[in-house]
Amino acid sequence: DPPGFLFGIFHGATVLFSFLAGFFSEIRIYAFPNSGRWYDFGYLLGLCFSGLLLVVILNIATALFD
Repeated sequence: DPPGFLFGIFHGATVLFSFLAGFFSEIRIYAFPNSGRWYDFGYLLGLCFSGLLLVVILNIATALFD
């Protein structure tokens, strides 16, 4: 079975780590072939969650060290 919605969320949430690891190995940031629009939707949600988490962490760090 090709990756679906839940794998899309996981791949979107771990995109930064996958991107960095891709410089040293054959890790890809996007699964292909996948299940289509549901995978894309999950990927987008995971990517948004990852970005939101990064913003929260940076705001907390700024408040602590300011």
